[in-house]
Amino acid sequence: MHCCSHNHIQLVLHDGEPVFFNQRDGPFMPTLKLLHKVPHVMKHVRADKGAIPFVLSGANVMCPGLTSAGGDMPESLAVGTPVVGAFDSALRTHYGGYP
Repeated sequence: MHCCSHNHIQLVLHDGEPVFFNQRDGPFMPTLKLLHKVPHVMKHVRADKGAIPFVLSGANVMCPGLTSAGGDMPESLAVGTPVVGAFDSALRTHYGGYP
């Protein structure tokens, strides 16, 4: 493991690949590359179809979009817990593909 810093961003490298990062004094978060390799390193939530256009436009994800039909949220999710957001096939049909 090796840690490097530039412009208030710190990277944790493993075999030369970034695996975690943080900004300023924030928490270390896994990189997308690590999440693709080890998806369960973070908790996952799924937004329902109706929330997708709003989330992609920058809206915050709110509880109704996670607890209604099509949504999914772990029972034991504490406030402020970082999560991985997932969307279903509505993203492909609504936007003609992933952005």
